[in-house]
Amino acid sequence: CDDSDAAVNPSATEICDPEGVDEDCDPTTVGERDADGDGAIDAACCNGERCGTDCDDATASVFAGATEVCNETDDDCDGSVDEGTLRSFFPDTDADGFGDRLATPTPACQPSDGRVENALDCDDTDAAAAPGNLELCNGVDDDCNGVVDDAARTAVTCASSFGTPPRTFFACVDGGCVVERCSEGFADCNAERSDGCEVETRSDVNHCGACGARCGAGGTCEASTCDGVIDVAAGYEHGCAVRTSGRVVCWGANRYGQLGDGSTTNRAVPAVLTTATDAVDVELSVFPTVTGPGQRTGEYSCAMTPWLVWCWGANLQGQIVPGLVSIEPVPQPLLGVPRLDRNLVQMQPRDSLTVGGSQGAYTEDATLANDAPVFWSQPDYGLPGNLSVAPFSEDGPLERIWIGHTHACGLSVSGTAFCLGTNTRGELGSGSTGPNSSTPVRVAGGHTFTELAVGRGFACGLRADQRMLCWGDNTFGQIGVGSTTYQMTPALLPTTSVVAIDAGLTHMCALRSRGDAVCWGDNTNGQLGVGVVGGVRTSPTAVVGLTNATQLSAGGTFSCALRNDGNVWCWGANAAGQLARGVAGEATGTPAVATEL
Repeated sequence: CDDSDAAVNPSATEICDPEGVDEDCDPTTVGERDADGDGAIDAACCNGERCGTDCDDATASVFAGATEVCNETDDDCDGSVDEGTLRSFFPDTDADGFGDRLATPTPACQPSDGRVENALDCDDTDAAAAPGNLELCNGVDDDCNGVVDDAARTAVTCASSFGTPPRTFFACVDGGCVVERCSEGFADCNAERSDGCEVETRSDVNHCGACGARCGAGGTCEASTCDGVIDVAAGYEHGCAVRTSGRVVCWGANRYGQLGDGSTTNRAVPAVLTTATDAVDVELSVFPTVTGPGQRTGEYSCAMTPWLVWCWGANLQGQIVPGLVSIEPVPQPLLGVPRLDRNLVQMQPRDSLTVGGSQGAYTEDATLANDAPVFWSQPDYGLPGNLSVAPFSEDGPLERIWIGHTHACGLSVSGTAFCLGTNTRGELGSGSTGPNSSTPVRVAGGHTFTELAVGRGFACGLRADQRMLCWGDNTFGQIGVGSTTYQMTPALLPTTSVVAIDAGLTHMCALRSRGDAVCWGDNTNGQLGVGVVGGVRTSPTAVVGLTNATQLSAGGTFSCALRNDGNVWCWGANAAGQLARGVAGEATGTPAVATEL
């Protein structure tokens, strides 16, 4: 194949030479050099048309057909290094073992410092954010699942981070744990996450049914509902109420212990009495205490329980504890007729109690008086003294009696009104003034009444047709007929649809069938509730803003009403806290809820 070279002929031996000389004139042979013994001829051995296939005859693992591994070597001698074997590595700046999912990968056989073979880290600047981490409520995708503050997971971590309080369900809102909801009947009322839903609203008197829904002094909470007030009474400068539970609470002036809490401290937040806890009715005197010669005391309270009457406050005439001149700051039971001598209480059988002035009272409770109404009083102003059978009128015994300051009025079985006592301004309604009378005098006009109300020197009566008439002293327009001239006979008022009446010291109020009310007379302290303080009203004037009232009580310097929702509204003087709004203050002529009840 090369006649110019005698060493080249078909009988020659092929020599491994890089020059590619075909010594044996056979283009398929390349010599036999295999230094690494891997069975592949050194690629440096050529014969012109072809060469050996071992690109590294010093390394047995490198030859044509070998498996390419990632070692920066062309193991299979195909001209490419590490083809198909390179791994992708990503920066791990925060050294948490997870590479930055947003970075460009670097191909390599082995990781270099700061690089890892994954791209799972959603925030490579924060080691706290990585797959498998606990999802916290912090505005960060801690577990890199693609959801920031995953609701289901953060609910668990929020709960555990605050000690897993019972009955509490947490949620993550704007990167912070909040109490999302509570088990039925519970609430989170203090915004303290560590104790979760700490309040049982079914029974908590400060959070009854909802956070902040207070049941008031002496209140109870059952089935998420506060017990209401069933009876309210306004006295001269203090008030009392009976709750559904029978507890009695009192507030306002307390100079004579008339609040019954054992002290003489005024209270704008009602005190809860610890006796007479099953009361059905409470009544207060609307007349002020006057000390000195001929003293008359009116600032005391009485409550009736199913079988007892309890009284407390000023006892300057022995009207609470006979034979003593004292202050009784806690309720004292009136145990039987002997204890009732000189006491100034008016009772109706087991369902109502009325406190009069400093001049008298009666009872028709058969357990106390053998079925006969009993009347007792100070023996002056024409009223009977000591314990006596209630006065008889020409129409028979007086079956119901209302006690005023220096006179009293009552109804016979037929509904005819009779009065006795002082008659200087027509208090007896007989058509004349004077003299005082110790026997009942028929009220003129032939009227029949269903109810009476007696104040200081005046009286009013309610007829079955829901109209009312008044007579007596009219200095402040309390007769309600548009003048201040006293009336010796009953005068018909223009107000209609009246269902209940109550007399204060020098003012009068009436409850109408629609639940609204009117008042008239003295408004020195705003006690009429007509929106202003001062002056007088000589005709019935609407009590502003009062609706759905079921009971009305006119006191000495203020008035209160009970609404059908069990709430009490009061208006008038508040110097002693008698409006039960938590603080003493100025008088107001605008009714508002007694927030502490």
